Amino acid sequence: MAKKKLLDPKVFIEIHKRFTNVATWTKEKKVLYNEFEGYLGSCSDTVYITSNRDSNTTRVHAKYHFTFFRVRDKQTGNMLPLRGKMVLMICTARDKFTHYLEVYPSLFDEEQIMELIHNQQLDKYLYFRDTLEN
Repeated sequence: MAKKKLLDPKVFIEIHKRFTNVATWTKEKKVLYNEFEGYLGSCSDTVYITSNRDSNTTRVHAKYHFTFFRVRDKQTGNMLPLRGKMVLMICTARDKFTHYLEVYPSLFDEEQIMELIHNQQLDKYLYFRDTLEN
């Protein structure tokens, strides 16, 4: 079994774009989904969160949407081990008012993520947050 690694935002965004740019569930999208899930599964220190849609923790509200942020130093709960680290939060499923979130520590620091978001022409207000605080 391969050693797990930190999430590389550049690789993640490439795989995410390919997966989400296929509009319907075709054989092609299934292959891309397996690649997407395989990459996320290969990343270490994943935190799984079940959260209410109105919770301050929930920063993404649509399935397969994501954001990067630095976990605040006073963080409690499941994200306690990630205090002060840059992370990616992705919503993997929703059920009525419940969001199923996955949080991955990032290989990149804040400057590298901002540069990547700029280079990929992503909206920094959608894909980057300073902290979990409002």
